[in-house]
Amino acid sequence: HLQMLTQRAQVVEFQQVVRELRGGEPPRDAGPPRVVLTFDDAFLNFHQVVLPLLAQYSLPATLFVPPGFINGDGNHPLYRARFVGLRPMTWGQLGEAVNAGLEIGSHTYRHTNLTRLLVTELEAELSRAQVEIEQRLGVRPFSVCYPEGFASAQVVRLAGGFHACGVVG
Repeated sequence: HLQMLTQRAQVVEFQQVVRELRGGEPPRDAGPPRVVLTFDDAFLNFHQVVLPLLAQYSLPATLFVPPGFINGDGNHPLYRARFVGLRPMTWGQLGEAVNAGLEIGSHTYRHTNLTRLLVTELEAELSRAQVEIEQRLGVRPFSVCYPEGFASAQVVRLAGGFHACGVVG
């Protein structure tokens, strides 16, 4: 798939597209379609399989990381039975990914349905993820991916206090 993308499209950084849209840049002239690559959850197989392929093809990508999953937080939804064979990356592996040029976004701390949280819980979920990613990886997440695609006006408004943009995953 990556080989096909490099032949038929221009793979661009997520931040670049957001900045262009916010800057009101005019539509581009005809050319290859532009594609943004994003990945969720920071499973170990991303580090083992995807990261080397991104490097091989020199492609930018964004990985949305839920720090609770990386830390082994037992309440994390990604510990459900259907994910039993999928382990998380380590902070060291995430650091390798950052050093390789991968953009890190937030996937909140526990990857929980944000629409079900009280305002104080929601703020804590967003803040805890941002702080942990910054402290562990030395990068500030530009964006947040709302877990399971659940977002409300309140979630989007509060997330805007922590991130430049949010996406529905």
